[in-house]
Amino acid sequence: MPHIHPINTALFMTFRLYDSIPDMVYWKWEEELKEKIEYIKDMPVSLFHKQEMIYREQKLHFKKMDNYLHVDSKSEKYLIIPEIGQLVHDKIVGFHEKRYNLICSSVMPNHVHLLFEDYQLKTPETNILGKDKDYPVAQTMRYIKGGTAREANSILGKTGNFWQKESYDHYIRNDNEMDNVINYILQNPVKAGLVDDWTLWPWTYLVDYPSDAQHKCYATK
Repeated sequence: MPHIHPINTALFMTFRLYDSIPDMVYWKWEEELKEKIEYIKDMPVSLFHKQEMIYREQKLHFKKMDNYLHVDSKSEKYLIIPEIGQLVHDKIVGFHEKRYNLICSSVMPNHVHLLFEDYQLKTPETNILGKDKDYPVAQTMRYIKGGTAREANSILGKTGNFWQKESYDHYIRNDNEMDNVINYILQNPVKAGLVDDWTLWPWTYLVDYPSDAQHKCYATK
C-alpha cells in the first residue's frame, strides 16, 4: 500500500495469514513479475497494449498465489476455526456502509477475499460527529486486520504476527469484470473443496447487487 485506487471504482482485496506463502517463494514470484513488467515497458508497442499485457501478467501472478493458498500452503489454517472465521466475517460485514459499501466477501481457511466500493464514503453522520470524512483503503485494512489479529491471537493463546502485512488489491475496470470477480469470490470455497455450493459456506457475504449477468453465474444468498 498504497497501490492504484482510482476514485469511484470497486476494489477487489485479498489478504492472508502470516507465512501462508513462505517469503522465499513469495519474493521469487514478485521478482519474476517485476522483471516481466520491466520487459513489457520496453517493448515497442502502444501504451494501451503495454497496460493490457501488464494487467494479464498481474492476474496470472494473483492466480499463482491463490492456487498456492488452496493447494500447497503448509501454514496453519486458523480461519477455519469457527470462532475465528466468524470473528473476521463479522468485522468485514460490520464495516459495510461505514467504511465501504461491501459487495461480497469470503473468509477462507488461510486468506480472505472481499470486494467493495465507495471506500471514501462520506455521510452526514460522520460530519456531525466530527470524524474524518475520508476513509483511505490502507487505513481500513489496518482496522480490519489489526482488530481481528488481537482477538484471534487471544482465542489461540498466542502472540506475534497473525496476518501478512501486505495485501493484494485490484480495481474493477468494467461491469463484466465485476461479475467475474463476484463469481470468483463466491465460488472460492467450492473451488477449495470445502462445500458443494457457495451458499453453504458460513463466512460468505453477498449484497443484493444488481447485475444483468447475476442469474447466470450465482444466486443471491
